[in-house]
Amino acid sequence: MLDGGGHCPYADGSQLSTAEAFLRDHPSTVLVTVDLGFNDLLACMRHEVVDAACVDGALATVRDQLGPIVSALRSAAPKAIIVGVGHYDPYLGDFVRGPAGQAFASASLGVMERLDDSLHTVYQGAGVHMADVASAFAMRDHQLVTRPGLDQVPTDVAQRARQ
Repeated sequence: MLDGGGHCPYADGSQLSTAEAFLRDHPSTVLVTVDLGFNDLLACMRHEVVDAACVDGALATVRDQLGPIVSALRSAAPKAIIVGVGHYDPYLGDFVRGPAGQAFASASLGVMERLDDSLHTVYQGAGVHMADVASAFAMRDHQLVTRPGLDQVPTDVAQRARQ
């Protein structure tokens, strides 16, 4: 978002600069959503392995960069409502693939919970509300339930499998 790298070229050099220009050119914008953090963690969770050191580094980067990003967006659109977007765990479905999948689902859940906690802290510090996506997917509900075709699985897994 900050350096212009990635898959998409941006006319203003980076995704943030392009967003700021858009907001300045469209002062009637009333809502800005910020959805960051998950892509920073993708490389840390390849091949059903969670690289803890990578996760720590990615979360530190998110914490360091998110505040200035929100501040820049607020500067570009001072009248707009800014809402940060939390995350659910797309890897929970791996739970149904046996012991290795269950271990990875459990490990990924810890990563996503840490991400949401980090996001919430930064957003709260910036005076920005965060959409609680994790609750919509019951991400923190690990009570065992029985679902047809799934046998007994944690509620968060059952919710993810229904989506």
